[in-house]
Amino acid sequence: MISDLISRPDVDAPPAVLERVVLCFAPIVDRRRATAGLRLTARATDAGGVRLSDLAQVLAPTLEALAPLPVLLGSIGARLDEGLQQGGLPANALLEFDAVLAAHPGAAEPLAGLARAGVRLALRGRPRQPLEAPVRQLFECAVIHQDEDLRITGGYAGDDFPRQQRSLPFHTLGASNLLEARAAFERGSTGCIGWPVEDPLGRRGGGGAQPAQLSVLELLRLLREEAPPQRMEAVLRQDAAIAYRLLQLVNAPIMGVSLQITSLQHAIAMLGRRQLQRWLIALLCTGNRDPDVTPLVGYSICRGLLLDYLGQDNEHGLGDELFLTGAFSLLDRLTNTPFEALFRSAMVGPMTVEALRDGRGPLLPFLELARAAEGARHDRVRQRLRDLGLPLLSYNRALLRALAEGWAITRSL
Repeated sequence: MISDLISRPDVDAPPAVLERVVLCFAPIVDRRRATAGLRLTARATDAGGVRLSDLAQVLAPTLEALAPLPVLLGSIGARLDEGLQQGGLPANALLEFDAVLAAHPGAAEPLAGLARAGVRLALRGRPRQPLEAPVRQLFECAVIHQDEDLRITGGYAGDDFPRQQRSLPFHTLGASNLLEARAAFERGSTGCIGWPVEDPLGRRGGGGAQPAQLSVLELLRLLREEAPPQRMEAVLRQDAAIAYRLLQLVNAPIMGVSLQITSLQHAIAMLGRRQLQRWLIALLCTGNRDPDVTPLVGYSICRGLLLDYLGQDNEHGLGDELFLTGAFSLLDRLTNTPFEALFRSAMVGPMTVEALRDGRGPLLPFLELARAAEGARHDRVRQRLRDLGLPLLSYNRALLRALAEGWAITRSL
């Protein structure tokens, strides 16, 4: 008999799930500062909630596109239901299950049923007392907020469980600065969920942009000015590494060219302005050699794509300015150069400068929306959408598309 922890499916048709949940995300960063996974959280917008099987069905194409990257799927206000036992979650997805519920006497049977159906499980939080071994073995990893970490809080009262070795790999949630992130790895964490993007410690001074980054910035400026291909070729000839990577890109099998392209001007023309711009920005973001800055590359690319797709779904008429605002929002960190110096050229438009350098203007609410999505601030996301007059469905679709395409871009770098 299935426990009441798992509800029976309704007879009605699945609801329009993406109109009833707010999606947020965070990368899972490992100790090498590489993206080792993704956490996708969904919060229902009404008291009735949604069924997890319906949510899984809607998210499945995005989860598959992110494979083999592991994706933790967490939900607030979504009901666990028997539909999940019929499958539907891709192999790279792990369903988060609350630790307090996992300790419930009736949880063992339904959790075992999910495991038999091929549903991978992650434990969210820590129970009030250690789980029984048969239940604990059903979980592959745990998500532990640093405020709940036994090594910090002192652990369970009256026993020495905290001094035992953890039986599950665990990811740390809630590191608000680089020192806390580093400390989490020292305690044995396999990954930090979310990276402290705004930590002032990461705003180091130094020698500014690297030579390769300067070349890319110049190419972006020329692209913005719609300069002739000859001028862009002249810059490429001064940086053989970038020129080589451009030719390597256009001659890749996925481009479908029948004859090898050796002309830089031909390569520029073949990519086109939009695709060339995106490739250059991705290249620019990878130029910093500080490992603590490496995770910002994925944030930059995803912000740019999210704002770009949101711009396509509304009538604000902001065009490429939205993409550049998102993609360049961490450029000062990635190049060790203040925005004031970066934007002296005509590389970006005045509205982007206003949002990034001055913290104001019509593009700032879009950037704040992206930041809220990264921080799992579901209520803030809804407020920003209302301020911008954007429907929840458009936002969720744009976010899922940005995550899938952003992962494809970062994986190819």
